[in-house]
Amino acid sequence: MNNIDILWIHNFLSIKYNKGETPERDEDANREYANWKDLYATVKDQQNTSTEVLEDIEGKVRDMEKVRDVEQFSFYLLQAIPLLDEYKNLQKKQQKIYFMSPKSPREDDPEGGGQSSNRDKMAVLLKTYFNLVQTYFPEEYKQNDWDKMRVIIDLPQTEPKSARVKCQVCNSDFSHFIIHDNHFVCETCGCVSTTTHSSVSYKDIDRVNISSKYTYDRRTHFRDTINQFQGKQNASISKIVYEQLIQQFVSHGIVPEDYSSLTRDEAFDKVTKEHILLFLREIKQSKHYEDVVLIHHQMTGKPAPDISYLENVLLSDFDILVETYDKKFKNSERKNFINTQYVLFQLLRRHRYPCKKEDFNMLKTVDRKYFHDTICSELFAEIGWSFTALF
Repeated sequence: MNNIDILWIHNFLSIKYNKGETPERDEDANREYANWKDLYATVKDQQNTSTEVLEDIEGKVRDMEKVRDVEQFSFYLLQAIPLLDEYKNLQKKQQKIYFMSPKSPREDDPEGGGQSSNRDKMAVLLKTYFNLVQTYFPEEYKQNDWDKMRVIIDLPQTEPKSARVKCQVCNSDFSHFIIHDNHFVCETCGCVSTTTHSSVSYKDIDRVNISSKYTYDRRTHFRDTINQFQGKQNASISKIVYEQLIQQFVSHGIVPEDYSSLTRDEAFDKVTKEHILLFLREIKQSKHYEDVVLIHHQMTGKPAPDISYLENVLLSDFDILVETYDKKFKNSERKNFINTQYVLFQLLRRHRYPCKKEDFNMLKTVDRKYFHDTICSELFAEIGWSFTALF
């Protein structure tokens, strides 16, 4: 099961079918497409039809089918995103090691992240995803032998129709929907839906109109950064890391030597996130730089920041920033987006959320600091947002 990478399949479909923003489709466009197809079917077997005319008609039909492919990809994407997010979470999930506790989760304990439970969840998720792909891309599914992957994980072949978007009022399938301003409109009965899938959130719907194959990964990375700032990430931090940090804190007078006889509030009252970041570097545990907030919360018991009420607006701002960046620097040799920790800090300041730059694992060198301030100031100016240089 671990050899099956549905992210690769998703990227393959994205590169091939995601050609830009979802087009606005109406009844006239549907009627025009049907007329061109009928015309092509009528003239292709007629002996007196010139090759040039036939090629022109065929080209017109092909162009209109490309538009339909983009639209179909949008419907696929809405249902695929929550599955891909869950897939990545299950990949990252390992047995949790509880701080200062000898207990570890049982294999069959779903609350403890048991491996057996994870395997079951992964099997169900893969089955759902393959059904989705088979529904919207049956030719790709067949040509690429993706059905063989299902055999590897012992997933039964099922009818994929249940994966299709359906109208809640008249039960029409996705071919009767148009997408307008991130809403679904049923052409049959006029029902307007913000979402057509129970597990799709506002943040997922907003991802449909994407401009490049990099947008999904960027947005996912930014959402990970938001979670890390709140200590909500699914991270496995060894008990040894905490023990080594405590040794450093004791030796530097930050934590008293008799800390084990004190309450957690008393023992770790002076420990700050800056201390944790500094000594993670000292004990050569740089891989946990992004876990500073989580470590601080678990060690001291002090609450982590809560910006859940800002998540939607931050993601919306991020989309605007990415779109502006791609337009402004699309001809640049620079491929990577700017540091997401830096972006989160600037966007939080934009919304007047109190935070310090020391709370973020951002930029190390003077050149990179200057570069990010320069790039971000240009982007904010173009969008019309106020900007304050960080360095």
